[in-house]
Amino acid sequence: MTKKIYIFIIVVVSIVLVSCGSTIVTETYTGTGGDIIDGVNTFTIDVPDEGWVLDVFEITLTDLNYAVASDLLIRAEKVDSHRVTLIDQRAGTNSFTGTYTFVDNSDEAGLSRIVTYTGVIVPEVYQSEADFGIFEETVLTGTWQLTILDWTAENNGTLGSWSIELEYDERSPENQNSLL
Repeated sequence: MTKKIYIFIIVVVSIVLVSCGSTIVTETYTGTGGDIIDGVNTFTIDVPDEGWVLDVFEITLTDLNYAVASDLLIRAEKVDSHRVTLIDQRAGTNSFTGTYTFVDNSDEAGLSRIVTYTGVIVPEVYQSEADFGIFEETVLTGTWQLTILDWTAENNGTLGSWSIELEYDERSPENQNSLL
C-alpha cells in the first residue's frame, strides 16, 4: 500500500512540473583565460540562456599556471549579484600547474589544508573556500566573472580557460514564482 502512495505522489509532482512549463537543465559554460599580471585580473562568461540557478556543481580553472599560490585570491561571481571565494591566499608557496576544480559540500579538502612536499599543488578536485549555495535562485542570464587578484609584484602566470557547471530552471525570471 505504501509503495502505491509514493508512486502516486511522484506522478503528481511530475505532472505539476510539466504543466508549469518547468525544464531543468544542467549546463557547463566556458570562458577564456589569459595572462595573470600584478593587480586585478578578470575573465568573463556571458550567459545568454534564460532561467534561474538551482545549483552550482563546480567551477574549473583549466591550465592555471602560477609560481606562488599564496599570492592569489580567486573569486567567482555573478556580476551584480553574489560571489564566492575559491582560493584565499592560504595555499602556501606551492605553485599551480594544471587544472583545478572547486566543488561545494564535498569531502575533498580545501587548498588551505593541503600540504605538498613537491612544491606543486596537485591538479585535482578541491572544496571551495565558500559555499556555492549563495548562487541558488540567482538569475542565470548575464555576466559571470572570475577575478584573480595577484597581490605581489614578483610573479605572473596564465589561465587557459575557466568554466562553471550548474543546474538551472528554464522558466524566465519573471515567471519563477508562478507554479501554474
